[in-house]
Amino acid sequence: MRANQLWASLVDSLQLLAADYETQRETIPNFAHLPDELALIYSESLLCIERHTDELVDSGSLSESALQKLRELDDTLEHMSGKPSLWTIDALIHSSEWQQVRERAREILRQLGIPLSPPKLDWISYIRASARGTEDNW
Repeated sequence: MRANQLWASLVDSLQLLAADYETQRETIPNFAHLPDELALIYSESLLCIERHTDELVDSGSLSESALQKLRELDDTLEHMSGKPSLWTIDALIHSSEWQQVRERAREILRQLGIPLSPPKLDWISYIRASARGTEDNW
């Protein structure tokens, strides 16, 4: 992927994190574990951006302060990963930690001058796993 495509993916992942639960649920297939997917999509998008940071900063797409906020949001999700109780649908809907994630994502979007909108994840493909063991799928 080129840097501008990676940037669009990161923005989509921020839109997903910033969205309310209903929008998140509508965006991710029901067979995927929603809290995990939210964090993984964002973390993987940020990881790809990190490889093109110089190009994005030089082009003016990304400021150093915005990059710091992106990293802080990733750190928040990483810190949450040590708390299994936060990785449930109930926690996603009701916990202050997930509300903080939504607020941070919205703040970053504002800082980038990007309006809140429904996420578009057409660059992700989901494949439902078979109910049988993986050894049967080879």
